[in-house]
Amino acid sequence: MAHESNAPHPTPALLAAVDAAYRVFAPYAQDFQAVVCQCRSCVSQEDRVRLLKLPLREIDGALLMQYQWSAHDTADPATADDLRYLLPRAFDLLAVGDPALLSEQEMIFAKLGAYPWSTQWPVAEREVITAFFEAVFNAALDQDLLEIQRYYGARLMRCQLSIDVYLAMLIKAGWDAGTILA
Repeated sequence: MAHESNAPHPTPALLAAVDAAYRVFAPYAQDFQAVVCQCRSCVSQEDRVRLLKLPLREIDGALLMQYQWSAHDTADPATADDLRYLLPRAFDLLAVGDPALLSEQEMIFAKLGAYPWSTQWPVAEREVITAFFEAVFNAALDQDLLEIQRYYGARLMRCQLSIDVYLAMLIKAGWDAGTILA
């Protein structure tokens, strides 16, 4: 998959965090139900079946974002478990710069922010999420995205990195802004 310009740089720490997420959240595979809104606007029956049948590592960014927008019932424990099952794939696709995720980057983990993961989920899950967030933020900062621009004949450098998008994504995911900025 091509690496998009606003994708994080795939550092060893980022790739290790993705691998750790697959290990920690693996037990949720057995109970994955794909609890989604059943209206025709959110997820078609065919796409819900695809979510249920595809191996996790074969779910693409477009299907994952459909789930993100259609898993409305955050009070249902099955929705939280579904989210946990799919979280490593979201981490993975973000790390490799999947265009479907980068097009709505600040919303990738919005559902995660609806849960008290940072205080109530098991320690191993909290640690792997935090490790990924730290790694993705550092990887985003570890890019050389300067481009030369001409402005009234002068040669200027402009940064292409939209760090505000990463900040919004992580804050919507429920990661404390003070922790991010520290």
